[in-house]
Amino acid sequence: MKLTNHGWGLREMIFLSAVILFFVIVAAIMVSNLYSDLNLSSDNNSGSNSNSSSEYTYTEIEQHLSDAARRYYRTHSDDGSTIVISEDLVELNYLRSSQLETDNDTCEGYAVIADDFKAYITCSYYETEGY
Repeated sequence: MKLTNHGWGLREMIFLSAVILFFVIVAAIMVSNLYSDLNLSSDNNSGSNSNSSSEYTYTEIEQHLSDAARRYYRTHSDDGSTIVISEDLVELNYLRSSQLETDNDTCEGYAVIADDFKAYITCSYYETEGY
């Protein structure tokens, strides 16, 4: 880019505007992805999906369950429970039932509330070691 006594040229201004626009679009996509994974009670529409099949892996299902247990523990840490089951997390809107499904398989499980919030699931074709 060449600066002259006349200031910025049109070419430089368009180039810098394009670079800034690119970064704004990337930031918007990242924020959108961040908030789409949050389970807000206003998002919960009685567990129904609009004809979209979930393509979660078993590891991702375990992670969903672990994250939901962590959110549950933040608000219920005083009740002394050390295990929370997936049905309770779904009922209390900490987890969507679709987050427990994978290709033609539905899972259930529990999470141990400790330092690492370890999740254990059982499905038709998979079971976490130690379940």
